[in-house]
Amino acid sequence: MGSFPTILIGFFSYFIAAKDVEEKVNEGNMHLLNQTRMRVEQVLDSMQRTALQFENSSLLKSVMDSKLSGQDFIKVRELMKEMFNLQTQTILNQVYVVNLKHE
Repeated sequence: MGSFPTILIGFFSYFIAAKDVEEKVNEGNMHLLNQTRMRVEQVLDSMQRTALQFENSSLLKSVMDSKLSGQDFIKVRELMKEMFNLQTQTILNQVYVVNLKHE
């Protein structure tokens, strides 16, 4: 008879402790998830600002308004330099500029 209340208290203690541990783990996971979400949003905002800055650059506008030939290697080199800077500021692997208007 004496062991039954002890076992009953042990089960209740186990379930209460398990519930508390599960809540703490869920809180930790939510905190980690929020941090990851904020980091991803920050990277996307940075990429968007960098792309807009590149889009509004005078060099890109001048290149997009004209058809490039082999003689325009200086413009192409400067554009490639700006694209390389765009890649190093964010986590982009490759950046391409395509001008369908001027092929």
